[in-house]
Amino acid sequence: MIRKFLNYMQSIHVWSIFIRDTQIGITYQLPQKWCISRADPFIFNFNDETFLIFEEFNIFRRHGYIVSGRLCDQRNALVETKVIHKARYHSSFPTVLDAMNEDHMLLSLETEEAGALSLYELKHPFTSPRRIKSTLNQKGVDPVYFKFQNMWYMFVSLYDECAKSYCNNLHIYYSKDLLNSPFQAHPLNPVKLGSHGSRMAGCISDSEGRLFRVGQDCVSHYGNNVVKWEILKLSPTEYEEVFIETIQPERGFFARHTHNQTDTLLTYDQK
Repeated sequence: MIRKFLNYMQSIHVWSIFIRDTQIGITYQLPQKWCISRADPFIFNFNDETFLIFEEFNIFRRHGYIVSGRLCDQRNALVETKVIHKARYHSSFPTVLDAMNEDHMLLSLETEEAGALSLYELKHPFTSPRRIKSTLNQKGVDPVYFKFQNMWYMFVSLYDECAKSYCNNLHIYYSKDLLNSPFQAHPLNPVKLGSHGSRMAGCISDSEGRLFRVGQDCVSHYGNNVVKWEILKLSPTEYEEVFIETIQPERGFFARHTHNQTDTLLTYDQK
């Protein structure tokens, strides 16, 4: 009975992180302890090395904190992992925005339980990020910041009181200066409604001048699939996107809800 309960807890709560080398077509599932869930991976290069930053929690506590780790040369494991942010509230969906200089970066976190979204200064060797700006003084999840045509945009899902959900909407805010100017609400907000791909699933990518957004398909359940969209129009007065494809979990998994990449490596989570 105890073993069945533990297997059940692991199957419904444990997310795992995967790395795919897109040049050679090999995918690795990164090892982790059986009672630990790792999700929301963000991958970036720094000083000629590749790092991941992600949410982690013990499945019996369900309190998320942020961990960083360096990807080993074989791409099949993380080394030098360490907790870099742990607060009284749940923290998740970390993204690195921009290099301030060679040792400083900007870090975005989802801190929905804190009731606000903030940016943090992250210094190498990636310990104890310092909060430097509040960007949204209301509850929001999975924020993504993207600079386009000299304007910063924040994509975020807000809490819907009627539906009791974050998964059915997408809002955009914009600012001329990420650190020194306030974010203003886009006049078309919410720019998207419905649980099919509204909530963000990773960062916006620019591929040869084409902009792509990934969202979560939460129609049947939270984090079911990843949905890819192409952004056709993005400005302080316009927004338009078109559906490209659905990226489903691989065989043996039933959920996939984060998708980020560098030029040659793709990272995602599944359970």
